[in-house]
Amino acid sequence: MPAAITQLRREIDLGTIDPPFLMRMFHNCFYNTLETTTELLSDGTTFVFTGDIPAMWLRDSSAQVRHYIPYSRTNIRLRQVMEGLIKRQIQYIQMDPYANAFNKEPNNAGHKRDRTRQNPWVWERKYEVDSLCYPVQLSYLYWKATGETSVFDGEFKSAVSTIIDLWSQEQRHFENSAYTFERTDCPPTDTFKQGQSLFF
Repeated sequence: MPAAITQLRREIDLGTIDPPFLMRMFHNCFYNTLETTTELLSDGTTFVFTGDIPAMWLRDSSAQVRHYIPYSRTNIRLRQVMEGLIKRQIQYIQMDPYANAFNKEPNNAGHKRDRTRQNPWVWERKYEVDSLCYPVQLSYLYWKATGETSVFDGEFKSAVSTIIDLWSQEQRHFENSAYTFERTDCPPTDTFKQGQSLFF
């Protein structure tokens, strides 16, 4: 992403950061996601992996780019990054709304010993409400900053309907849901067996 970084640096007045070590710290932190964990893919989507693990979390990928949102209004390359990420998040939610982390391709990487429904795209299928909240929030904040609505297409609307349906269903988990997640050798809060109380 060198071009996006170059353009973004032109828009930020680094001369106001003093002393110099703070400017270096800013450089190292602010641009890190673009420089090290962001990949624009040939299908027009953006894959933002978490860093030390080659998978993309719905929550983390949203948080990793939030500080770029204000600059997306004028920076075309950042718009490509943000819109590509939103599109990829929507694709993942449609694949499995219970999953929280996904692979860049259907390579079966990740937690494949977990007892839950498996999918070659899914790195981890641990249902977390915030995994679905963050992409919606990212989309809203992006729209507020840019006024751009092209990402809110049929796929986006379908994914939001999926999220709402899932949340409605999980309010009465034992009556409506077949979701389970079991992992061996982990804290009790990391597993959810069939018939187990939500409150342990």
